[in-house]
Amino acid sequence: MTDLKPCPFCGTAELFHQSGMVHCLSCDASAPIDSWNKRVALKKSPEEMSILQRLREIESKFGVMEDTIRDVDNLKEHVFKHEWKPDDA
Repeated sequence: MTDLKPCPFCGTAELFHQSGMVHCLSCDASAPIDSWNKRVALKKSPEEMSILQRLREIESKFGVMEDTIRDVDNLKEHVFKHEWKPDDA
């Protein structure tokens, strides 16, 4: 197999191939393996690549934040359901 070029959409080299297709693990782009390296890649500046990487980091943290917010909401619902009151009330 030939070396695969980075993803033309996000620039990552985190790729895998299966059943004749190449898939980007970062942005979910995909294409047939025989045409992956034949497309014209968009050139991104180092600044753009840095911004894209930071956005991926923020997106992954956002998922964790959503889970935390859901946990807090569930806790509040449980506390109010049982009419919890502080000890000094």
